[in-house]
Amino acid sequence: MSFLAIQRLAGFLATAAAFASMAISGTLPIPFSVGYSVALLLSLVIGDRLSGKLDFAWTVGLIATVAGLLFVTLSGGLDFVVSMAIVVAMLALNRLYNRRTVRDDALLHLTSLLMLAAGAALSAELGYGLCFAAFGVFATWSLMLSHLRAAIEDGSAEEGAAALLASRRLVTPPMLGALAALSFAALVGAVAVFLFFPRVTFGVGHGKFGESRVGFGDRVELDGHGLLKDDPRVAMRVRLSPAPPPSPLGYHWRGRAFDTWDGRAWSRATTARDAREPILRRDLNGAFLLERRFPGQPVVREDIELLPGVSDDILLSGGRTLTVRLPTGLGAETYRLLRDAQGELFYAPPTLAELHYSVDALPGAPQSAPDDQVLEGAEREKYLQLPPLDPRVQALAAKLQKEHPNLWDLTLAIQQEVSSRHYSVEAQPDVKDPIPYFLFKSRAGHCELFSTAMAVLLRANGIPARNVTGFYGGLPTEGGYWVLRQGDAHSWLEAWVEGRGWVEFDPTPEANRAASSGGLSEKMALFTDGLSMRWRAWVVDYNLRTQVDALSRFTQGLHGLTQQLAGRQGRVELKAKLRWVALGVGLLVSLLVLMVLSRRWKERRRRHRFAPLSEDALRAQRLFQALRLAAAEHGLHAPASRTATELVAAAWAGNLAVAPVVERVAERYLAARYGGAALSKKELAAMTKELIPEQSFRLRG
Repeated sequence: MSFLAIQRLAGFLATAAAFASMAISGTLPIPFSVGYSVALLLSLVIGDRLSGKLDFAWTVGLIATVAGLLFVTLSGGLDFVVSMAIVVAMLALNRLYNRRTVRDDALLHLTSLLMLAAGAALSAELGYGLCFAAFGVFATWSLMLSHLRAAIEDGSAEEGAAALLASRRLVTPPMLGALAALSFAALVGAVAVFLFFPRVTFGVGHGKFGESRVGFGDRVELDGHGLLKDDPRVAMRVRLSPAPPPSPLGYHWRGRAFDTWDGRAWSRATTARDAREPILRRDLNGAFLLERRFPGQPVVREDIELLPGVSDDILLSGGRTLTVRLPTGLGAETYRLLRDAQGELFYAPPTLAELHYSVDALPGAPQSAPDDQVLEGAEREKYLQLPPLDPRVQALAAKLQKEHPNLWDLTLAIQQEVSSRHYSVEAQPDVKDPIPYFLFKSRAGHCELFSTAMAVLLRANGIPARNVTGFYGGLPTEGGYWVLRQGDAHSWLEAWVEGRGWVEFDPTPEANRAASSGGLSEKMALFTDGLSMRWRAWVVDYNLRTQVDALSRFTQGLHGLTQQLAGRQGRVELKAKLRWVALGVGLLVSLLVLMVLSRRWKERRRRHRFAPLSEDALRAQRLFQALRLAAAEHGLHAPASRTATELVAAAWAGNLAVAPVVERVAERYLAARYGGAALSKKELAAMTKELIPEQSFRLRG
């Protein structure tokens, strides 16, 4: 590639990396991200052809874009930071299609840097760090090549500058590699400043655009497929205190309850947001108080991170919630806690961003204590409502009631009856009444069918019940936390038990409640999530306190090592640490030896490549000069670039009398110049005289 082509490609790559740092956050509208990516790629093909030809169209388009974004932003349809990011991206695209001078390249660099800053404001995910590193390399290339281009254009005539810009030898892979190494060295220095320079974090976050939600719709349809149990994407992270053993959790993470069953789907009788009542009671630390804590209760602290797209405003918990702590302080919005008639907890204002909160809960406890709520009258009838039932369902409910007159025993018997069916996520046929089909014909289905069938049988026997959606389980990770995957979305039910309140029951076979596990996709999802958590801990959430703690641990470790070296602690630990030190020193020495050997090898190659010519090779060069002169004497005027072999072919093609001599001398020249053959002075003089006799010199004189 020519110098100019490489310089333009470097600017394109820097712009693409900057745009990727914004797009990877998921906050940009999907049509814009797709269209912009296509426009970026097309700029490599048609950018030069359109440069300077559509200035008016670009101006009109940019004005229309700004006006449209301003309208959408003021109407609440788009975040202000996202709108500004789109404007900057359009300005960068304009420069990319209209690069004529170095000044245009400078504007492209500026807008690309603004896009990189916008990417940091929109999201701080691990992918942003990779885009940042790529931008560091490509921007270094682009800046250096743009500066060199400016020097060439200013210091050379127009024709000379054009020749240099078209040259393919000015930019070499070693030079680009050295620049990349310099950019990484600068990045390492920036990381060092980041780690040791005191800093303060500000909590700024923006939600993903158009992110799908899991398990929290206003209806639960029983038609079609079940939930995708093989979806390994992480939806939620949990840390528990006290921490249980690192094994899969058996928690039901409650999301939303449904009270109305129409024979084909669950819905909610009351969905209006104004039916939610705010929780006003708080303790001295600002935590919302929902219930009193009694001495001896097995309370578990759940530190929860809901990833974007899991819930718009619902708070999940793995038990009966006692207290809730929502994010507050510098950079965080002041959230309110709300609760509706179904017992769900919500936060306001809602956001699509990741939410980090903590809950004190009683795992496995009923959702309401007997003193808090009495279910009677119209409220009780709401949870007994049923459409006309299939006679077979009525007969099964009556049979179970006759066999188990005690309500608790009846509830357990219904759960066992439903659990005897088989689990399947295959699509259900479009039948008028899916419950009798599930219970008596297919005898297989997904979790919504299991929970609905049990709820219907309970209601048929006068036991209030409601369907619940959320997540089940929790997979341990090496980072000491548990993850809930998208495939862990689940459905179960709650039944009203007199004297205990709403108690959860799950008729779905336990082996099929959580997502399927063990595949490569799950391992990759957990691995990338672990990297994201480390990125968050050491980059996003790295503040002055974390910095002090890290330095404190470092100094403590150094102090412990000096104590061991002084003989004040056990020799076994000292020997173990010294082995690690010796291993590190050995690796460092090995690296230095490899560097020295590599340098010597490169020097030897350089010397071999540029070694001085031997006496025989120098005589061969003089013989080739005589060969060219002889060809010219016989009317064969060859350009300077013609080789000895080409001279021989031209001599035979021209039927020159000297052609046999030319061929023999050319072979002798090639053998001495490149084959290492000897060529004495006497032989050189004889062959020169044979090519150019004395008479030829006299005629030329």
